[in-house]
Amino acid sequence: MTRSARWMGPARPLVDPRGDPAVVFVVDRSTSVGEAGLRTARAAIGDAVGALGPDARVGLVAFDARAQVVRPLASVRTEGGRVVKAAWALRNEHGSALHAGWVEGVTQALAGPPASGDGLFDPEPPVEVVVFTDGLADVGVTGRAELVADVSGARTAAGVATSFVAVGLKPDRTLLRALAEAGGGTYLEDAPEPADRAPAGGRPNLGAALDDPTPRLVARSEAGPARIEVVVGDVTEEAVDALVNSTNRGLFGTGGVDGEVHRKGGPRLTAACRRLGELEYGRAVVTPGFRLRAQHVVHVSVPPWQGGGDGELRVLEAAYRSAFDVARRLRAESIALPAIGTGTYRYPVEDATRVAMETVLDELERLGGPERVRFVLADDATADAYRAARAAGSRS
Repeated sequence: MTRSARWMGPARPLVDPRGDPAVVFVVDRSTSVGEAGLRTARAAIGDAVGALGPDARVGLVAFDARAQVVRPLASVRTEGGRVVKAAWALRNEHGSALHAGWVEGVTQALAGPPASGDGLFDPEPPVEVVVFTDGLADVGVTGRAELVADVSGARTAAGVATSFVAVGLKPDRTLLRALAEAGGGTYLEDAPEPADRAPAGGRPNLGAALDDPTPRLVARSEAGPARIEVVVGDVTEEAVDALVNSTNRGLFGTGGVDGEVHRKGGPRLTAACRRLGELEYGRAVVTPGFRLRAQHVVHVSVPPWQGGGDGELRVLEAAYRSAFDVARRLRAESIALPAIGTGTYRYPVEDATRVAMETVLDELERLGGPERVRFVLADDATADAYRAARAAGSRS
């Protein structure tokens, strides 16, 4: 496929047409994929849409340095032809935000029927994402373990199957196979692999966690009537009125804190998130904590870090303010917060910490809020940055 201008048609179908699935095609249009890779994706999408029934739903997302919804999810009967036409209009651009493109694809795929009344996902219709890419991500989240963990999390938490089709002159086949396996989908390519391909390496260790889950106090201070604490520990174990969870626009728990919130909160928490739909960057929504020790979970979302020129820190500030606004409306007396944005989304710790502390102090001074504010960080280095930012806030 990487050297072909057309889709050859694999032995197994690209999309299973049974059950009128919801399918979102995600196309990498980076320059490394090239025009031949785009032609392959276009032809494959045309074949797949043609094989689906009229009641299936399809959508199209494209990504270069940013993700773009080209055609939102809609029925094949009314929109199938437009999705195929839009795919043929795609052109190569610079940059490859693979993670952002995939996240947007899952977000669109979940824009469908809500969870069933028993709090579990209705398995019908199937929900699928098909990604055409060479796997050479260079914008946003690029770590292999993080990509695999998030794709696996979407399958476990939201029931979304993700398949990967290798396109481009030199696709990272090892990564794309691992992603397809993690996503419960299929891995496809047209061209045979080189005979001298190196064997695939071991799967990444996705079970990294704190050796000691017991929270450890690093610093405590006062901000008017409120007490601010900086703690090294696991934020998902906090017994508070409001737990802040940094998630994605689709609110599907994947890796990191977000994945743990969904795992520990249980399927009813995931179902509640799905009913909420999309979450705008910088905004906050709330669900019950369900099986968590926290009474409520305040979900916020920020965009991946792309250097700071797109106003990421302003959105981060808005996310903290939105979280405290929700906490006040809940009349929460205690709130636990992670270091929003500094994990998978790679916000610089110093900048993110400064924004977090300045914003929280301003919220407490002007509007009040929970009497106990607890920053729960994953490691000593991040905790030290928060302690320094708090000290700087005391001097200003």
